[in-house]
Amino acid sequence: MALATQGEAVTPEREYSAQFEAECVIGPHILNEKGTFTIKTSAVGPVSVSPGEEVTVKDAHATIMVPAKQAAFLHNNGAARGTGTVTSFPLTGTGFEPTELNVAKPSEFAEGLPFAFPVEGETAFAVPIPSEHVGEPTRVFGFGPIKVTGAPKEDATLAVNSEPAFTEVEPGKYQGTGKGIVAELTTFRENGNIDSIAPVVCSAPKGVVLAEVPIVEQGGTSTTTTTASTTVTAVTTTTTTVQTTSETVLTNWKLKAFLTDRNAIGAITLPSACTLNGHATVPGELEGVTRCPPFTALLRVFGLIPLSMGLTFTAVEPLHATITHVGAGALEFVGAARDNLGIASMRLLGLSIPLSCKSSAPVTLPLSSKGPSGFPSTGVSFASEFTLPRFNCSANGLIGSLFGSLLNVLLAGPHNPFTLAIEP
Repeated sequence: MALATQGEAVTPEREYSAQFEAECVIGPHILNEKGTFTIKTSAVGPVSVSPGEEVTVKDAHATIMVPAKQAAFLHNNGAARGTGTVTSFPLTGTGFEPTELNVAKPSEFAEGLPFAFPVEGETAFAVPIPSEHVGEPTRVFGFGPIKVTGAPKEDATLAVNSEPAFTEVEPGKYQGTGKGIVAELTTFRENGNIDSIAPVVCSAPKGVVLAEVPIVEQGGTSTTTTTASTTVTAVTTTTTTVQTTSETVLTNWKLKAFLTDRNAIGAITLPSACTLNGHATVPGELEGVTRCPPFTALLRVFGLIPLSMGLTFTAVEPLHATITHVGAGALEFVGAARDNLGIASMRLLGLSIPLSCKSSAPVTLPLSSKGPSGFPSTGVSFASEFTLPRFNCSANGLIGSLFGSLLNVLLAGPHNPFTLAIEP
């Protein structure tokens, strides 16, 4: 969201952002699917405010990251897509009036903040809010005005209300309280018929501050302010210097990766249809949900024997990296991607057999890149090594069991080089 003071003077601005994990229940008393969702908010607002000023919030938006477990729950219940509205997102103001406000029903979206998302198997996914159609870039909204009531040298803050959104009435069964973050969700089957209609309720942890703004005398000097992601410093009474940030929505970015197995000469090359959807803030964080269709890889065992495998590459959690400035025009990315590697079939020495194999642990790709950067226009690439875990297989008879065991002998192990790139 963005904060703007009403008045004649142009107020220096900065970005405010926050990220927190909320405990959520899909369909309390009905479906009772509980999980931990990551919620991100963003704001560009004044570096400082003065007593009596009225502040209008604009350009507000958020992203909710739905974990793979809850994605699988929706998919296994027949959902192909979902739509809905967030009807309650309560904030508590300190140094602001009113002190309690629900920002989920602004004038632009009087019935609630809309959202829409596809359900694609058991893959975690991001839900941009507000957005009215699947694939639509995140829209924005505003609310206010709210009045500054605090005194100079204090901070005015907007925090997420942490009252519980649900209670557990008996093991595994929940009941909404009418408080906290609330959304109404409708899911649809592939044929367009309604699958289910249920509320989603989320409890935020205590102490989640979305914006913290220093209060100064009218026309005075602002002081250093720290929030979840950035620091802003004003250095004179007439000129304010702000460390700027930029945010990019990553819509259907290309995900390219080459995973080389040191035991089998060759590389597992992800298909060209792999994508990443998320957002990046510089400086700040890059986070996105990756999706890849099933594909085939060809390796040569001991450099001679062809081994063809039908594979799946499924995200366990969103790809994530922190982004920092490390010099003029240079950026450093540090993070990780964690994905399950599945094997649906293999062909070796003329024998073809269906398998159902999955890496016993996620394949973790350490992400580190440092140097001159044209991000976001040129994307970013990484290179390092990874460990390929052993595979657990549901074998197809004796031959399938032997093939499953052979996979672990040939493929599992550490020190496997890889490259990974994301680009527009």
